[in-house]
Amino acid sequence: MSIFGRLASAVGLRRAAPSVDAPLALPSPTEPSEPPLSRAEEQEIIRSLATGEFFDRYPAAAAAIAKAGGDVPKMPPTPVTEPVGASGLGVYAGYLTGNETSADLSGATRWKHYETWKRTVAPVGQAIREHLLLAGAPSWTVKPFVADGEDEATPEDEERAAWLQRQLKNMETVWGRVVMEHSMALIDGARIGVWTAKLMPPGDLGPFGLADVMTIPLSTIERWDVDTATGRLRGVVQRDPDSQAEIPIARERMIYSRDLPTTTHPAGDGVMRFLAETIRRMQKLEELLDKGFESDVNGIPVVYAPILEKMAQIGKVLPDGSTYTRARFNEDMKDAVTFVSAAKRKNAGIILDSSTVPNPDGTPSTVRRFHAEVLTAASTAHAELRGRIKDLGWDILAMLSSEQKAMGRDGGTQALHQSKESGRLRVVSSCLNGFAETARRDLVKPLWILNGFDPASPGDPQNLPTLDWNALEFVDTASVVQSVSALLTAAGIVDPERVLKIINAILANYGLPSLEEMDPEDAALAREAALGRAGAGARNVPEDPMPVDDLEDDEEDPPAPAPRRGKAKG
Repeated sequence: MSIFGRLASAVGLRRAAPSVDAPLALPSPTEPSEPPLSRAEEQEIIRSLATGEFFDRYPAAAAAIAKAGGDVPKMPPTPVTEPVGASGLGVYAGYLTGNETSADLSGATRWKHYETWKRTVAPVGQAIREHLLLAGAPSWTVKPFVADGEDEATPEDEERAAWLQRQLKNMETVWGRVVMEHSMALIDGARIGVWTAKLMPPGDLGPFGLADVMTIPLSTIERWDVDTATGRLRGVVQRDPDSQAEIPIARERMIYSRDLPTTTHPAGDGVMRFLAETIRRMQKLEELLDKGFESDVNGIPVVYAPILEKMAQIGKVLPDGSTYTRARFNEDMKDAVTFVSAAKRKNAGIILDSSTVPNPDGTPSTVRRFHAEVLTAASTAHAELRGRIKDLGWDILAMLSSEQKAMGRDGGTQALHQSKESGRLRVVSSCLNGFAETARRDLVKPLWILNGFDPASPGDPQNLPTLDWNALEFVDTASVVQSVSALLTAAGIVDPERVLKIINAILANYGLPSLEEMDPEDAALAREAALGRAGAGARNVPEDPMPVDDLEDDEEDPPAPAPRRGKAKG
């Protein structure tokens, strides 16, 4: 038996209480028995354990640790064309499990809170309205497909791009509003639209056109059809608020925009989820501040008057022989009651009887019968509450990329404001770029499949056009012109014809007419004038320059004489 066994058996024999019901039995002779430790040996072992000498005297033998589940299973070979693993989503009859800890932010109640906060929390509403206005401001164009290795699109692709441009302009819902709807995916977490086709008249480029795009409120989506292996959305089930019927919507009919990948849930998180706790704290602090203003005693008037003494005189005969009535009591108390009323004492003072209460011996005292004063509190937490509310409001604006709107209250510079505004515009630009790709995938591609615009690949067309928005809407035109001018000057490009496209694009953004191409002679004169202003001077250019082919050496021309070398003077 080991030293641990002997120690355990010795301690066990001394401390274990005998069981009355347990039958007596001899221990099984599994190993040779050793005598238990004596009392002195126990004390020595306990002392060595306390000092650490025990482990030096009895070192532990190395032994392999047994694994509960065995070894890691052998990795089986899997085809590279099949997904491996799981998306991490738990789906039960279309209901998804998530890691949301707030019960009131799960399911349909989440969207109800979001909509309420957009309308009732001023920083949220201000930032979202500006976000929508910026997202819907740029105009959109359709650029035709250009094959790899080609410089220009084919006439067929040019015609299809123009056809799609007409479809976007002739929808029942304005395309700019569709863009604004899907830009809200950044705010709410996701946006789902459903496109509807229409039959085109005979002779049109394609049999099917685009009728409309309708937005599906996220609050009406009850179930999600998700492939648990890949996490891809295959469709949704909407609950009609009117008829309470379920409406299945396939993924092929959806324009599905989603926020940043901060969660595996197809509804996303959105900025509003990150603001939820901040909004709640700010609302609680605002409620405390309102209650503090209501219970603030500062400015409350207090009037001292001999009310009981006067009331006791009602019905009694005064020294002048008249009877003191209730009407006279009200008249005596009129000034005091008027002073208490804030509406009545506005921009007015008060005149009270200056007589004093006599002492018991009849001598006059300093205590006035009528006295008025205003209460003042030593200190309040109103300033601290307002400061904390301001900080939370700044946090909300910062999360919505609009903190520059609050600059100027406590400080800030114009350069910092421009930097913040530039960052906000980059956020909106990112949303528009993402939606352009989403619309190309979920809207343009189905139309190309329906109309068979790519016979070489009818199920997966490769000649899709590109949706492009006007980036000049978000730039400072003066800065752009200065930057382009400095760049062209540094590169030595002074030809007006080479910058004509840039100038016309800027003019078109302002709704101004484009410049016409210059006459070659006028262009030459303008070029020479520009060179003169740049300090390069006019260049002598022959009127009829010799062609390049004529610059070669002519065999009939005599060779040029070799230069004569002179002797160096020493």
